[in-house]
Amino acid sequence: MRALVLLLILLFVAPVVQGQNLGEAIQECPGTLTGSNQPQQIHLQATEDVSEMNVIWSTDIRSNGEVEWDGQTAPSSDYCYNHDMAFHMATMTGLIPGEEVTYRVGSGGEWSNEYTFTPIDTNANHFEWISIADHGDSSEA
Repeated sequence: MRALVLLLILLFVAPVVQGQNLGEAIQECPGTLTGSNQPQQIHLQATEDVSEMNVIWSTDIRSNGEVEWDGQTAPSSDYCYNHDMAFHMATMTGLIPGEEVTYRVGSGGEWSNEYTFTPIDTNANHFEWISIADHGDSSEA
């Protein structure tokens, strides 16, 4: 009985801590009431502007995320995918083409390792690009 009471309390408290009400959590993202804020599946997405770069990552639970890069921060847009995973997307701005950027992402106090990339220098004679489409985190295909 005690375990049932604790579970019910958790169901009501977890969404509030994450900045959403219980109805919203159950309807939009029921599988993300518990779990880890540890960022996973971190990847970059180029924009049309070479001075910007999107970074996208997932967490087990819904939370407010952000990206930190070179002394700056930006909040993420957070949304649910397939009712059991939260995704976050933030845009790094003011990047200087050709200069390496160091960044990390976080959600709810848990942070990724630091990663680096170099924005495309449109004045360069050539550039190298690697694109990978499968993160390999799911057995569902």
